Amino acid sequence: KSGSDELEDALSEWHFLFRYEGDSFTIFASDRGDYELLERFLEGLAAALILALMFALPSGYLLSRKILAPLHAIDAAAEQLRAGNLDARVVTRKQDDEISRLINTLNLTFAALQRSIDQISQFSADAAHELNTPLTVLRGQLEVCLGRERTVHEYQTVLADSVEQIISLSR
Repeated sequence: KSGSDELEDALSEWHFLFRYEGDSFTIFASDRGDYELLERFLEGLAAALILALMFALPSGYLLSRKILAPLHAIDAAAEQLRAGNLDARVVTRKQDDEISRLINTLNLTFAALQRSIDQISQFSADAAHELNTPLTVLRGQLEVCLGRERTVHEYQTVLADSVEQIISLSR
């Protein structure tokens, strides 16, 4: 090879950068191999990032579903309670963490709420029964009194008995 061919081959492997500094030029020379190493590193980094995303997205989805499952169970139990199913409870977990403690507290609250509503229902039934009997007696006395004409004294007696029963009911 001639000298110019050798120089041309040597220069084909080099990249020249020029920078102007006033009246002169500064020439920087660099071996292409340095850039190839950097390019390979960046390509490897890009491939690793793509692989990481391919594993991270499905893993993140599955993990978030597992983390949110207890909250969905709490929501479902609250929905059942709101619909009138007072026996609804959240399924407890075997773990001892904040979510499990929250679930246990909610279940205790739901049980206390059910007891309170049962007591109110029982009180209402008892009160209705207690009021029904005296009101029936009172109504019967007034109907008998109105069934035929009575003396003033009989009317006063029925009215006095009725007032006593009303006072008793008020207590």
